[in-house]
Formats: sequence, C-alpha cells, structure tokens
Amino acid sequence: MPASNPKVSFMLDRLLFLLSTHHVLGCSVDDSNTRLYSINSVSKHFVCNQDGVSLGPFMALIQDEIFLQSWSHLKDAILKGEAAFEMVHGMQRYKYLGLDFRFNQVFSKAMYNQSTLWILQCWSDDECLKLLRNCYKAIPEDEKIIIVQGSLPAVPETSSGAKATCQLDVLLMTQSSAGGERTQQAYVDLAIKAGFGGIKFVKMVCKYG
Repeated sequence: MPASNPKVSFMLDRLLFLLSTHHVLGCSVDDSNTRLYSINSVSKHFVCNQDGVSLGPFMALIQDEIFLQSWSHLKDAILKGEAAFEMVHGMQRYKYLGLDFRFNQVFSKAMYNQSTLWILQCWSDDECLKLLRNCYKAIPEDEKIIIVQGSLPAVPETSSGAKATCQLDVLLMTQSSAGGERTQQAYVDLAIKAGFGGIKFVKMVCKYG
C-alpha cells in the first residue's frame, strides 16, 4: 500500500496497538524489541475464508459515512417518528442505493458476504406477516421454514449476545422507521398469525457475540 507519509509506520503501529488491547489482533515482541502483530481468533473473521467472504464488508458498511450520518439525527428521528436515514438523505435507503453507485457497491458486498440476508428484521410486522404467509402457502403441509435471526431478551441482559442484538436493533432504527430486532414472543406471534402451528427456538453460536 503506497503512502507519502514518513510517519506511516508509527501511526499504523498505534492503530494496531489499540486493536491488540481489545484482543482483535495478537501481539508479541521480538529480540530487537519490535512489536509483531498477528491474526487471532477474532481478526480471522475479517479476513477472507476459503469461500472468499468475511465480516470485513459488513463492518465497512456500518462504518460508512452514509450510515454514520444517520446517528446525528437519531434524537430527531425518535421525537418525530421518522427514519434518521431518510431525514439525512431525503429518501428511503433502498431508493438511495439506486442513486449512489459507490454506496450501492458497499451495501451489496456486505450483503453478499453475509450469505444469509436478515430479512425479517428489515420490515414492519405487517410486511413480515405478508412474507411469512407467502412462505406458508408455498411449502407442503407439515413442512417448516428456518429463520436464522437473533432475538432480543424480554428484559435487558448484559450477555455478549444480548449486547450485539441490541446494538444491531438501534443501528436498524437509524436506517428505517420499520423493522428491528424482535423478542422470541414477537416471533411466536408472527408465526401464529401467519398460519404456522408454532415455533421452535434453537440456540446457535453467534459470530457477533
């Protein structure tokens, strides 16, 4: 990576040092007292795996300037009941994607690397019901659908999983006035209203925990 800054190595080391304090990178010191940084169990998820994907593009998306601008309008969005993204950019996110080629590429790459799109969390209850009812009509009798989705705790928790889901819920609130993370009971209600006999929750290892 070319750089014209003579202090680039010093400044980069400061950044890598910070990441190491949060266990994002490994760090050791050699005989010449030089710090050596390495990939560890956290940072490996931000490097392309054998399938050519990683969490890097999703991290780039949520830290993109287009996304970040929404946070400064979160207070007004809450008070007025509007989406912060729409207040900043004057249109819904998906319409904006059709006008900004660069951001469209960032968004599309992040979704591709996710491999499974978070659909239910992006829509209102009515929109989710329409989607689930279509699924119910399309599958054979006694079959099931599998939803890979985080769930909010009924009351605030301090576990890593709860923190990650709550953070994502507020992030979604900055981008859209509809949708968001849901509690397990909310998923049960949606399933019953859509026609399903019930829902079974299965815990899985969360890569964001």
